[in-house]
Amino acid sequence: ETELMLSDASTESPSETPAWDTAAARASTPVRAARNPSPPWQGDACVAIDCEMVGVGAKKNRSILARVAVLGEDGRVILDAHVAPTERVTDYRTRYSGIRARDLVGARPFEGVRHQVAAILRGRILVGHAVHNDLKVLGLPHPPALVRDTAAYGGLRRGGAGG
Repeated sequence: ETELMLSDASTESPSETPAWDTAAARASTPVRAARNPSPPWQGDACVAIDCEMVGVGAKKNRSILARVAVLGEDGRVILDAHVAPTERVTDYRTRYSGIRARDLVGARPFEGVRHQVAAILRGRILVGHAVHNDLKVLGLPHPPALVRDTAAYGGLRRGGAGG
């Protein structure tokens, strides 16, 4: 598992170091690099997203975010983060989500991850499967004209053309 841990940019003022400019990144960057490098997703016209959710509530039928992954257009991992539950988890849905209780110990706070995902998605084409569910659990809007949802593409459905 690769986890790109970026700081929560919401706690920084615009004059401070960008969230993606970590000490580890600076240590591995050539001396000639720009003082404030561009975010690693800046050149991507599109990104792909997938969220894993866990169940909450007595009926276990409400979902909250447990993990989010965002990939660049070339397949590189931009973000892969477990997210601390905002409510008591009543169903980890491990069979489908792969999430276990131990995965969420020490996980990142929801609002920080949400803010980071919003920054990555801004102005980009978003690719995913049933993307509306991912956006809903993140509480983020995204322009419909910039969404490419594989769930809506007939050629990828069972029994559809080519499937």
